[in-house]
Amino acid sequence: MDIPNLPYRSIACGTYDLFEAAALRHHRVMLKMIDGAAVTGQIADVFSRGNEEFCRFFPEDQTVPVEFRLDTVAEITDLHDGTRLSTGTC
Repeated sequence: MDIPNLPYRSIACGTYDLFEAAALRHHRVMLKMIDGAAVTGQIADVFSRGNEEFCRFFPEDQTVPVEFRLDTVAEITDLHDGTRLSTGTC
């Protein structure tokens, strides 16, 4: 993923809720990033660091989690039930 270092923008509250629900339920998700990359895996945690929100994510092809800011995700799809949300600001 080639994500530019841009100022953080809060994501829509409903999108944040979907990240949290997928993490709590251990659902597989597909994330489309703002750079066009797509990755499938499982969200391990959603957390804040300073004034920014992050996701700890296990891509399906890796055993080590990656962390990224939530505002770098353009779209999240819960592969368990098909719920799909485009990210936006609160």
